[in-house]
Amino acid sequence: MLNNLGILDGARNRMKEARNEHEEALKTFRELAQKNPGTYLPYVAATLNNVGMLDRDQNQIEEALKTYRELAQKDPQTFQPEVALTLNNLGILDSAQNRMKEARNEYEEALKTYRELAQKNPETYLPYVAMTLNNLGILDSDQNRMAEARKEYEEALKIYEAFAKQDPEQFTTDVKRLKKLLQELPK
Repeated sequence: MLNNLGILDGARNRMKEARNEHEEALKTFRELAQKNPGTYLPYVAATLNNVGMLDRDQNQIEEALKTYRELAQKDPQTFQPEVALTLNNLGILDSAQNRMKEARNEYEEALKTYRELAQKNPETYLPYVAMTLNNLGILDSDQNRMAEARKEYEEALKIYEAFAKQDPEQFTTDVKRLKKLLQELPK
């Protein structure tokens, strides 16, 4: 519950409350994970990821990634998506902190993982492929790699357009955003 409150308060820009809730949840999950790691270690990783994104804390997100990688070795079906999402989050953070090489590596690994997951379950994972392509496109655009950015944006747009036909409410904003990004790219 504390973790969920932290997410809610973070979304409402109540950062002090969100931080306190996440930190209390993390403390509790760590204690529980010492007694029952199989059950509670995933919650430790998720909370680390949440706190890391809230605080822009590289170390916490990297710790979450390490934990998810360990969990994915035992149960890849459950935890590979979490590895990919955490890599994407780390890419966002590294990009914001001008660590472009690291961001590229993280986005590319996340994209590879999401593509593999989408082969088995496209309805669930293709939107994540599109999200990561979008982030990689932004990175390429920022690095003046316009041809690569265009290719990534176009692939992401194609995915989002297909999903917008089924669920316009959820995906129309993504379609509009990508069309705008494509229009703004220099030729």
